[in-house]
Amino acid sequence: MIKSLRGETPRLGKRVFVAESAQVIGEVDIGDDSSIWFNAIVRGDGGLIKVGGATSVQDNCILHSDIGHQVSVGDNVTVGHAAVLHGCKVASNCIIGIGARLLNGVSIGEWSIVGAGA
Repeated sequence: MIKSLRGETPRLGKRVFVAESAQVIGEVDIGDDSSIWFNAIVRGDGGLIKVGGATSVQDNCILHSDIGHQVSVGDNVTVGHAAVLHGCKVASNCIIGIGARLLNGVSIGEWSIVGAGA
């Protein structure tokens, strides 16, 4: 479901896939060729969530901005199943492992791997 919130409508690039059970809400910008998979939540009610191009946000992930802490995910990133990205930045060409938790103020550099469960 793609839903506006307080006048902010999610912006989707070309060829973006959003699974029917996913929730994309509020101030969200998703780049070309990206995908938001089953039961993922991309909740831009506290600020911008920007997802780059060719990025995969897999099943059951949560991306949530917080006041003063936007979420930024670069290009060519895989966000593994059930990972939580809350008020953080992930540069391009990264892998965020299954079940990882990245919280407010965290910044992951380019070409990094964050292990499963971290």
